[in-house]
Amino acid sequence: MESSGERERYWFWREEEQTGFANASLNWKHEFPEPGHELDVNLQYTRGWEDEAYFLNEESSVRVGTDMTHLEAVENTLPLSVDYTKPLASGRIEVGGKIQTRWLPITYGVDRGVQSVIYAGLGDESDWEEDLFAGYVNLVRARPSYSIEAGLRVEQTNVSCSIPPENIHYPSSDSYDYFELFPNVKLAYTLGGAYRLVAAYNRRIDRPGEPELRIFPKYDDPELLKVVNPYLRPQLTNVFELGLARSWNRGSASAAAYRRDITDAFKRIFAIDGSNPDYDIVNKIYENAGNSRQTGLQVILEQDIVGSWQVSASVNWFIVDIDAFETTLLFPTARPFSLAASSDDTWDFTINNHVQLPGAGQLRLGYIHYAARDVPQGREHTRSSLDLAASWPLMDERAEVVFNFTDVFNDFAVRTDVEGEGFTALYENLLETQVATVGMRVRF
Repeated sequence: MESSGERERYWFWREEEQTGFANASLNWKHEFPEPGHELDVNLQYTRGWEDEAYFLNEESSVRVGTDMTHLEAVENTLPLSVDYTKPLASGRIEVGGKIQTRWLPITYGVDRGVQSVIYAGLGDESDWEEDLFAGYVNLVRARPSYSIEAGLRVEQTNVSCSIPPENIHYPSSDSYDYFELFPNVKLAYTLGGAYRLVAAYNRRIDRPGEPELRIFPKYDDPELLKVVNPYLRPQLTNVFELGLARSWNRGSASAAAYRRDITDAFKRIFAIDGSNPDYDIVNKIYENAGNSRQTGLQVILEQDIVGSWQVSASVNWFIVDIDAFETTLLFPTARPFSLAASSDDTWDFTINNHVQLPGAGQLRLGYIHYAARDVPQGREHTRSSLDLAASWPLMDERAEVVFNFTDVFNDFAVRTDVEGEGFTALYENLLETQVATVGMRVRF
């Protein structure tokens, strides 16, 4: 397309944001006469909140105007857990239960200007609630030639989402429940000498949080518009691992083959929004984007180079297989969406150095490298991070000066080449990982 010499669109904004986190905990422990025989009861309350206002300005061939959005979101979590531990002749048994409720009220205000770009029919509030009931049993047994840990967690969860009747983009409020079993087992067997064979399996769940569930778009970038999804379901992962480890006087090494089967992974997908004839808009929408698998090999090495210098490093090579996927996107209008199947191999590398300095000081230097890899709808660029940390005791070790510098060369930003139906885009998330801090801890 030839340049016209005229400005097509200038979008600029001011953000006012307040975020916070508060936590309160009440714990009671009863210790029986037998060592290691105990009962723990814990009640917690956590509250995270975000008060975010955007003052939006646009100068374009379509309009010169302003809009304002104001969102208040609070995530409350109230868990009560009971944990019982009884030692055995060669291990222990653990039994417990958990009741947890989580609720996410959100309010949304809009001040629309002339020819506003803010979607109509959003409503001004939503609420999401989750009640969880779980119990578990875990057995640990250790012998000179082997050890085994096996357990089972049982979970019943009820979820409801309240969407205001004014909202025209989602057809109705939502509610669902699920009953799931989460087994885990880990077996370690000594083959003789310094070699150990380890086999493990576990099943876990990842639940969406407030940033993935709110029904209101975020307008810092109106052409790559962030949209979330109140209908998201949890992501389930089955992990299988088989490894061999060897230790020696000043270090150890291990190699493990693994496989992760992921069901209903929630990810951002990119899709054109054709509902506005005046602008080219791509929605970035959270969806349960089908199933995928990771199959790989990880090698870990730890070694004391000299008495004051320890090094650990790992290399992780793996293949990512993503299944084809079809769904119907709801926001802002219902439309079909599909992803083709893909397969790619990639690798990660990490190395960490820990040096004891004279006078009880400590120096840590670490490096992380993620090779380029295929992701749904595109390819993520290579990224890396060099991290430096140091500490030095003062005042007879009653105080400590601490220095941290993460992502020294600012190379850890996520950059993804996106190829969607009818568009291409370079998505960048700078992550704000390059941070240097100096602090002092004092013990009284």
